[in-house]
Amino acid sequence: MTMRTYLGDAVYATYDGHMLTLTTEDGVNVSNTIHLEPGVLLALDIFRKRCFEASQPMMHCPHCGGPNDHGSDCVDYSRTKRREL
Repeated sequence: MTMRTYLGDAVYATYDGHMLTLTTEDGVNVSNTIHLEPGVLLALDIFRKRCFEASQPMMHCPHCGGPNDHGSDCVDYSRTKRREL
C-alpha cells in the first residue's frame, strides 16, 4: 500500500513500504524527485534530531546533572572554579 501526503512548500512525500520519495510539484508537474532508502532516511532523521537538540535550551546543569536553574550557584561549578584558581 502506497501512502502519500503533502508536507508543505510544494513538497509531497510518498512511501511505498520500502523507500520514501520526496517530490516538488506545482500541482500539475513534478519538478524534482528524491528517493530516500531506509539507511539514508535514518541518517536524515539522526541529523534532524541533532539539529533539534542543538536549538533547545540546556535542560540539565553540565556540572552536576541537576535541573539547569541555578547557573553559577551550582555547588559542583563552584568547586570546579576554585580548583582552577
